Amino acid sequence: MPLIDVTGLRHAIAGRPVLDIPQWSVETGRHCLLLGPSGSGKTTLIHALAGLKRPDGGRILLDGQAVWDLDAAARDHLRGRLIGIVFQTLHLVAALDVGQNLHLARWLAGLPRDAGAVARALDRVGLGNRLAAKPEHLSQGEKQRVAIARAVVTQPKLILADEPTSALDDENCALVMDLLLEQADVCSATLLVATHDERTRARISDRLDLPKLSAQTEGRAA
Repeated sequence: MPLIDVTGLRHAIAGRPVLDIPQWSVETGRHCLLLGPSGSGKTTLIHALAGLKRPDGGRILLDGQAVWDLDAAARDHLRGRLIGIVFQTLHLVAALDVGQNLHLARWLAGLPRDAGAVARALDRVGLGNRLAAKPEHLSQGEKQRVAIARAVVTQPKLILADEPTSALDDENCALVMDLLLEQADVCSATLLVATHDERTRARISDRLDLPKLSAQTEGRAA
């Protein structure tokens, strides 16, 4: 059974279609690039998969569960149990230190406090010595690694990463992609990376190419 199974998914923003996916699936343990130009619906799809944005139509199954048949509380539980997310805007909690940000992720997932799990997650991304640091005292690269550690500290089945390399130079792009793949393998997780960054194509072979539907619509109207 696929971990992700999408059928007839569609969504429009301000009357303009941004998603139209008749059928798409990703097997457990496979990694996939979600490719497309800005405005092609990559972030919308990530948010729909995570139960954060309801699509206009279609069906999303995650691990056999119909995401949008659930109420908000059940979606929150499913997301905490199955998914780790690296958002385009990292959303680290400024008032908490690095370790507390990871403990919060586990608490939101309904998992018990586990200092060992937090320490191991930070060690794996090379930040074991930054446990007590506040986000404001981290470099952008360190913040991104904390976000990756936070995404995997719950041992998710699915890791969603939204444009994780868009602001990085070539060296750091390679480092972040290697780190995402390494951490997904540690968790035996499926990794889905939404990106318009062509440099990522060499890292993951499976892909879903999203056209910019709104631009096509404008072209037909013109």
